[in-house]
Amino acid sequence: MSGNEVIFRKESQIEERELRLLTELPDCCAAGTNLMNLIFQVMELDGSLDTSIHHDEKPGCFHTMSIESDSSSVESAIRYAFVHGSCKVSSLSLPENEGVFSCRVFHSRYPELQMSVKIQVTSAPTSEREESGYSTPHSITTPPPESGIPSITNPWPTPCSQFGVLAIRSSSSLALSSETSLMDMPQYTEV
Repeated sequence: MSGNEVIFRKESQIEERELRLLTELPDCCAAGTNLMNLIFQVMELDGSLDTSIHHDEKPGCFHTMSIESDSSSVESAIRYAFVHGSCKVSSLSLPENEGVFSCRVFHSRYPELQMSVKIQVTSAPTSEREESGYSTPHSITTPPPESGIPSITNPWPTPCSQFGVLAIRSSSSLALSSETSLMDMPQYTEV
């Protein structure tokens, strides 16, 4: 301002948004299982979906989501693409040990769009005893691997199975081409 004359004036408008988890999480899950098909959305203050949050590499509109957990896992290097305000995490591995699993989920360009996810992890069920007296990790209704019959369902009944949690062990040897490249996670469904 020079005297009574305005020389320069800057106005800015801040849009407030919130990152939300739409998928209902169970109270607890067995150690070593996976949370499946987690849906996150960026919401406006009025409760509407912000469809402008859309990943498009061509014009340089990078809208991806990252997950950081206390325990080191491959998920931290994976970026999940937002599609018109929504982002789907096909599979999130839970740790092998008991306790509270917590992770921070955040927009990779707008770190203020973040949330924490916490879930109680309980010990995995022990293997069943068959009539012969030896332990086997395969239930009577689940074929053993040598039978050649594929099975990806959880052979142990858990309260989490109704929420799409499968007992599929993740491989720690997943090779990523780069930390910022997008990676399609495999889809698993319960049979």
